[in-house]
Amino acid sequence: MPYLNPYPAEGEWLRANFHGHCAEHSQCATVPLETGVRQYVDVGASCVTITDHNHVTDLADMRRIFPGTLFLEGFEYSYGPNFVIVGESVAPLYDIDPREALGRTPNLLRSICHPQPHMEREYWLPQAMIALRDRVDGIEAYNGHYGIPRMCEGGHTPDYRHVWDLMLTAGCRFWGYANDDFHEPADFNNAFNMIRVAARTPAGVVEAAKQGSCYGSTGLLLEQVEMNDDAVRVTLPETATGRFRGNGGRILKTQTGRSFEFKCDGRQQYVRFEAEADDNRMLFLQPFFRAS
Repeated sequence: MPYLNPYPAEGEWLRANFHGHCAEHSQCATVPLETGVRQYVDVGASCVTITDHNHVTDLADMRRIFPGTLFLEGFEYSYGPNFVIVGESVAPLYDIDPREALGRTPNLLRSICHPQPHMEREYWLPQAMIALRDRVDGIEAYNGHYGIPRMCEGGHTPDYRHVWDLMLTAGCRFWGYANDDFHEPADFNNAFNMIRVAARTPAGVVEAAKQGSCYGSTGLLLEQVEMNDDAVRVTLPETATGRFRGNGGRILKTQTGRSFEFKCDGRQQYVRFEAEADDNRMLFLQPFFRAS
């Protein structure tokens, strides 16, 4: 039974963050807009996104100051469990019903934020996420803000891959994204997305992210991913421990090295790959969904 490969053979890899804030328009943020954007540019980010709480921040000045950088605007809906809507141009839809806002934006990137940031209690209820299966493109599988020391000391966690597997097993074809959710200096560069785009434009980034042509990273990078005859082959530029996971997040295969391979046999609704280096830098690829 065939599996679907979200990664096109042709394209350019760009680095992007889809969830971040600035001091001017998010009270919980401490870094001014231009300062934060300059930091992203300095580490080689090709695409910068600002998603202030219930506010669409004007990025016209940033586009003028940093002409070689792609910018996406958007907002983080913050009146209930949070989600972000992102695109080249985003209307201020945060004051209307969330389902309606998500339904009005099918061509924009829509994702659920930090679904379980508190280790001891749920934030996004599973049934609420499942109810949005036709209105969001994906889920934040990793959020760097909740991994900084002060957040971890307060009982938070940045890693929601287990929630992602729960949704995938429930039949939600959600992509997984990684963002640093930039609020303060300690957040910066903790997580990002690598996007394989056909066109180096804001619209090209959004389209690729909506199609799953991307992967999440906390510093570990991909060299190559391909699928032939339902065999997924992954190559990394350095040695790491890699795992293929399937239904329920169950580990299907584990190995250490630079090259990894798994033959999808039709028994899994999805197969996804993740890897971790000795220094805890990690990446996770998008699911290869069974065609049916």
